[in-house]
Amino acid sequence: MKVAVACGGTGGHVLPGLTTARELMRRGATVTLWLAGRDVEAGSISGWEGPVVSIPVPAMTNSRWGWLGKAIGLACTIRSSLAVMRRQPLDVLLAMGSYASVGPVAAARRLRVPVVLHEANVVPGRAVTWLARWADAVAVSFPQTRRWLKHRRIVETGFPLRGDLDDRFSGAEFHKQAFTVLVMGGSQGAHALNLLAVEAFRAWKQQGARFQVLHLAGRHDASRVEDAYRSAGIDARVYGFLGAIGKAYHAADCAIARSGAGACFELLACRVPGLLVPLPSAARDHQTANAQAMQEWVGMDWIRQADLTAQRLLETLNRYRALSGPLDNMRHRMENAALVNGVGSLAELVESMAGSRLAGAAPEG
Repeated sequence: MKVAVACGGTGGHVLPGLTTARELMRRGATVTLWLAGRDVEAGSISGWEGPVVSIPVPAMTNSRWGWLGKAIGLACTIRSSLAVMRRQPLDVLLAMGSYASVGPVAAARRLRVPVVLHEANVVPGRAVTWLARWADAVAVSFPQTRRWLKHRRIVETGFPLRGDLDDRFSGAEFHKQAFTVLVMGGSQGAHALNLLAVEAFRAWKQQGARFQVLHLAGRHDASRVEDAYRSAGIDARVYGFLGAIGKAYHAADCAIARSGAGACFELLACRVPGLLVPLPSAARDHQTANAQAMQEWVGMDWIRQADLTAQRLLETLNRYRALSGPLDNMRHRMENAALVNGVGSLAELVESMAGSRLAGAAPEG
């Protein structure tokens, strides 16, 4: 079985695509990753041993003539995708969303290759919404996505969780000595959260609180954030990027995080309660919908970035540390949540679509 996994774009597309690609390889498939040639992808696919196809995708600008550039760029992307697929025939395509999926999906449709889309967030992105008409099945992580997407075959697979979430810090890496807060800004939205967190932790330190910080600050801010903590005398470990993210989850008592789908499902899987701060610039405000779904599901707190100040964050931290109830309630609901690691279900769906082609059945219109 020959499979292509189109997962270019941000880490939120690459990581679940890579996880599913590895599961398909484990099951005996020949898998090729299709990426968009962006810098963020390089670090995310470290350790991938299979083939990679890189087809640049035009920047989705909003300039006056941006629509013309988009149309020309996407036409070139589709043409390049067609050329590759003709040289390297496929049995099925799995596309993880973003505009990096447009070329591969259009090419697969032209060549009558079955297509499976995966939507990670509650609110589908523009690419998935538009491409769904050409898909044979759409896999979703959140059941609420059914309210936003119409398709004849929507399958609730869950989110594909990476396999390193059980990792723990060694004593030499991190020695837990106090209440530990994990701060995660995500691959795109770290800066504003970094500023608020540092200011709140400075004030907390001045109040005499005893705590430790694990801070995923993003590569651009890591050194500045680390310097700020050092000058304030705060016990913090700062990372530009932490591949073995499970180590941080298992060391944390609570988290202050963006609400991308990956963060939501990983926090849930590792039973880390806390406060979600949706990225305000996220397409279609999908992170707010994710945060609302997490509050409904397991009681996670959330607040809009516009309403969050360092003082409000400080008050939240004091409440979490002084009162066990809020965090314990979230953990209890997390432990009882029917969490589904979507990697197996998604791989099975992809195999079933490939099976229809291998058996000689044409994909449905």
